[in-house]
Amino acid sequence: MKDFISVNAKYYKSANIEHTSNHNTRASEIDYLLDDKNIKYENTSKLYTSNDSNSQKVNLDENDAKLGGKGTYSDNLKTFVSKKDEAIRNSKLMQKQFYYLQQQKKEILSKKYNYKENENENTIVEMCLNLSEEKALEYLGKGLSFDAAIDQFMFDIQKRYGLTKLSFDCHFDEGYVKNGRTYLNVHVHCVFVNFSFEKERSVLRRMKKKDWSKIQDIAQDSFEKHDFNFRRGISKKITKKEHLERIDFITKKKEEELKNQEKSLKALKNDIKKHSDFTTSMKFTSQKLKNDKKTLLNEVKIKKEEVKKIDNELKIKNLELEELNEFREELKDFTKDFIKNHTKKINNKYIIKNINNFYNSLKNEFFEFSSINIINEKIEELQLNLKKEKNKNINLEEKNNNLEKELEKIDLFQTKIDELISVKNTLEDENYELMQFIKSQNLQEKYEKFREIEEKEREIDR
Repeated sequence: MKDFISVNAKYYKSANIEHTSNHNTRASEIDYLLDDKNIKYENTSKLYTSNDSNSQKVNLDENDAKLGGKGTYSDNLKTFVSKKDEAIRNSKLMQKQFYYLQQQKKEILSKKYNYKENENENTIVEMCLNLSEEKALEYLGKGLSFDAAIDQFMFDIQKRYGLTKLSFDCHFDEGYVKNGRTYLNVHVHCVFVNFSFEKERSVLRRMKKKDWSKIQDIAQDSFEKHDFNFRRGISKKITKKEHLERIDFITKKKEEELKNQEKSLKALKNDIKKHSDFTTSMKFTSQKLKNDKKTLLNEVKIKKEEVKKIDNELKIKNLELEELNEFREELKDFTKDFIKNHTKKINNKYIIKNINNFYNSLKNEFFEFSSINIINEKIEELQLNLKKEKNKNINLEEKNNNLEKELEKIDLFQTKIDELISVKNTLEDENYELMQFIKSQNLQEKYEKFREIEEKEREIDR
């Protein structure tokens, strides 16, 4: 039995909170969801309206109250509120709680230094918990809910790393239907705010590669605490498989369906009784197009991998740049305080109070910091590298778009060829029916004479 649980993480800027909340709560229109008749289990969700550092909750304004009255994120009065209205209300609550926490963060950091909000900062961390369908259905069939285990996962992540819980949404309405059976893509969107109110600092930039691997273990352990026996996913280094998120999940199934259709098409082609020069030519052209398409698809795959690699490098460079900028600001504050504490103003001139203390303090404290010039050079180097990498990314995306257009042309031409083959087969069928009619009316001799006369006329024309 497949019983895996895996975690995939992404992080976004504050501007993305509306899209994230609308998708997770189903407030937005989504065209790939299962039909209602194929949905057996209701989605579940939770919004955390408090954190370990501050117990205040989000207050509803008058308009919010009209949508659903009082209640928690998932405990609304469904008797009076439609599902869509409930989803819209829940999305608004999630956004409101997010911006409330951002304001709290701003107030905390402003007391420590001259804090200014950075619109390019990654403030949202979203972890997608993926549960194997077979094992998930076993528990769901027993009437069990995963909410407590998901809540445990959220708590364990916040406790270990400091990321602040915001919400989770467990989805049972995605998947596909094949041969009358519904296949579910069971997953949970776990959203955190990239800030620790306990340590009063951002978390994401301090997380290492091993931390993301450890999160896989935490997912398994959190569910085991509530008697759900899922096993953590095998590392990509071992399986060489990438995680199938929503689009990949659907794409894989569509590819399987396409392969089955290609097999059926091949069987039909084998049933063609007559093979004219036209058919042979079309098959040759069709095969050439398929080879060209395969070549282009491989090129697209390679370009996408290159783009993905550059995107990851850009993210790493951005983090390094942010760390250096932060370090430079700390160095400025340190230098300012150090000079203030070791000098005094006499006759409009600053005099060192005690040269020995000044030197010893400088020697003991300043070794932690690098030269400002070195830091500035490093920042300039990183910024230059970032610009180069971004230009590479743009060029690769342009090439990728061109390849996609070529694929569309090939598909269009293949469709035209299929139409011509269909017309040819129809003509062959009509020709066969004509010959049968000639035989049934004993007109073979007249038909042969007609063919001879027609052939002579063609020779004259030549």
